[in-house]
Amino acid sequence: MALTPASESYDNLFIIFFSSLKDPRRITKGNLLHNLLDILFLTISAVVSGSDNWESINLFGKSQIDWLRQYRKFENGIPSADTLARVFAVLDPLKFE
Repeated sequence: MALTPASESYDNLFIIFFSSLKDPRRITKGNLLHNLLDILFLTISAVVSGSDNWESINLFGKSQIDWLRQYRKFENGIPSADTLARVFAVLDPLKFE
């Protein structure tokens, strides 16, 4: 995947802003398929576009995967609605502000 200069600078700003956010998921079980920054980018993009629940965020991701991949890799595709809900359930909301 070739990123454009615009997407590279956006990606850098996104990473800088969210790099201090710790991934609260267990990595010892080996089932960590989706990068936390991919999940955050998907969710923020979907909500800004009008999504208001995990299912609509998932559908947004599936329909906009080519656009999303201009900015993030999404190596394992779009996370399920259940995965999105589980990840956000364990994030520290104070650190996400």
